Order: sequence, then C-alpha cells, then structure tokens
Amino acid sequence: MTNKICISDKCTGCSACASICPKQCINMKSDNEGFLRPVINEDKCVKCGICKKICPVNHEIHDDRIEPESFAVRNIDKKIRAVSSSGGVFSALAEKILSQKGIVIAAGIDHNNVVHHKVCDNIEDLDELRRSKYVQSRIENTYRVSEEILKSGRIILFCGTPCQIGGLKSFLGKEYPNLYTADFICHGVPSPLALEKYLEYQKQSYNSEIEDISFRDKALGWNNYSMRITFSNKAQYNKSVSEDYYLRSFIMDLTLRPSCYDCSFKQIHRISDITLADFWGLAEILPEWNDNTGVSLVLIHSEKGKALLNSCSSQVEKKEIPFNKAIVKNQSFTNSVVMPSLRKNYMKDLFIMRYDKLYEKYCGMSIISRLRRKIAKFR
Repeated sequence: MTNKICISDKCTGCSACASICPKQCINMKSDNEGFLRPVINEDKCVKCGICKKICPVNHEIHDDRIEPESFAVRNIDKKIRAVSSSGGVFSALAEKILSQKGIVIAAGIDHNNVVHHKVCDNIEDLDELRRSKYVQSRIENTYRVSEEILKSGRIILFCGTPCQIGGLKSFLGKEYPNLYTADFICHGVPSPLALEKYLEYQKQSYNSEIEDISFRDKALGWNNYSMRITFSNKAQYNKSVSEDYYLRSFIMDLTLRPSCYDCSFKQIHRISDITLADFWGLAEILPEWNDNTGVSLVLIHSEKGKALLNSCSSQVEKKEIPFNKAIVKNQSFTNSVVMPSLRKNYMKDLFIMRYDKLYEKYCGMSIISRLRRKIAKFR
C-alpha cells in the first residue's frame, strides 16, 4: 500500500487528508496489520497537493505557550468515577458542554465492537463515550461535521489522541473560539485487527456474542484495572491487566501503530486545550486522595481549557500540583515506547495463530521466565 502523502511509518491514520480532499479521492483503508492508511484514487486525483500541505506530520508544530498548569482532579460523583477510566473528568467537561446545548465528539464503540468517533448532543448518549478504548478509533466524517457545527456557532468538545487533535486542527486551518479540544497522554494505539482477533477468540471461548466491553474496569480497583466482557449468554469475563491477553500485548507494545514508536506529538506544549490522564504516582504526592477509585491528571494548555475546567467547579474537586511532580510517573507524555524486536513476527502470527497460542508464544510467563534466566547469565 503506497502512501504518497507522508513518510509511511510516520502516518498516524488521522484522516485529515481524506477529509480535506476536494475531489474525495482519498479513502482510509486497512493495511496488512489492520491500521487505516490513506489510499489515493489516481484516476480522480488532480494533484492539487492539499493533502500533503495539511498533513500534520509534514510540518513542525510550533507552540510558544508556557509550561502547562497541572492538577489532580476527581469527579465528586462516585458513581461517575466508578464507570470512568480515571477520575471522571471527561464526564464533567462533556456534561458542561452539553448543558450549554453544545456537542461532544469522542470515541465510542458500536454493536459490532468497532470503535468510531461519534457525535453526541445529549446526556443519555454520553455513557458510551466514557472509558478508554485501547484501539485506534475511526475518525470517518467527524472533522467535516465538526466544521459545519462550528460554523453554525454551537460549541464543541472534541476529544481524541494527540494526533487526532492535530488532524482536526490541520483540517480546520483556523482557530474557532467555540472549539474545545482535549487529548490524553497516549501510550500508543493498538491495531483494530488485534482487537478483532482477540474478540473472536473470546466469542469462541464463551460460545456467545458480546454485549459490552470495558477495557478499564475498576472491579479490581483503579490501580489494578481489568478487561471486562459481558456476553449475550450472561457470562462475564474479567481479568486484570497483568493476566488479560489483549491488555498484556498492549502493555508489552507488540500491537502499536508504527508511528507510535516515534510519535510526532509527544511534546510538553500541546495544541489541545486540555490533556487528560491517569494520575499515576498519586500515593506519593497526594496520599489522602489515594483511595483506588481513580484520579485524573489534568494539564491546561490554554485559557479556554482553564475556563472550561473552572466552569466544572461544582462537579469536581481539584488540587494544583507542580508540573515536574505531576508527570513523573507519566513518561508517555513526552516519550515514545521502543518497538520490541518481537513485534514484526507477532503481527505476522496474529493472522495465522489461535489467540491463546499467540499469547503463550509471545507474552506468556514462560517466555518472560526464560528471558530473565538468560539475562541473569550476563550479570
């Protein structure tokens, strides 16, 4: 699959090029690892070059804003915190936007277990946008929809990965006072194909279709989050991050998009208004809040972001934390993970091996034990 828009391994799949094309001759199609990439219909292309011009990885992002203000934040509603990945801050921000007849656009999962960016204009539909989804979301037409809504004067909260926010800003080409953007500290995005194979294995194992998925269930606590799957036959699967096949391969960096190993968007000065994350390291910094129910790290990059967070004062409690302390346990804020030497073979075997056998080969404890013994010989 040829990518003539940017260097192939730098492509984030943000979809800005497909969204901006005046001839609509760029389609986002899955490559051999399941990641969406732009494919140009050469018969329709007029060589205008706008796709290359607006591709966010083709030009440096210059930002002279100062070091972000950083806060530990948690929703005062414990029920919302319980169904949120971290401290329930996204819910508070989204509810504030919706209360002003605004629109929230973020990742949701459909009945086929495919993650798309969705447009939400009411509280009732907000639940599916909560919680982390550890897979790359399909942007589809949401940049174009965002532009139409912004031009109508309504406010929008758009939440996505840093590269998706970069894609949105590049597509829009101008600042809108009624646009609020929130990204998050991103470890990297796994292949949709990896999730598809994992879910196929789970459906076969339980002989049932899937009704609901939570990538960050808190039944075992925030510090030991788990994968929870509810099946149509009422069976339920729940295993911790250290035991679940999919989460473990994610943590071991085996399924990430190639661009994630050298991310162009991992910088202190973000183009988003707000960055959201788990406040890892909370026990050392704010032990009185460390109740294992979830606390968010919130980084403020603009006056708009600050105003939006302050407008949620009746829904959240927050404490300002020095920036250098706040990100100590969140190295993914500025550092990309290193591509494992096993990744290439893992992604090849993903097509041909049963998921449990794949896990045993690459992620099982026997592999880790052998590696530890091998390393010990050189000490």
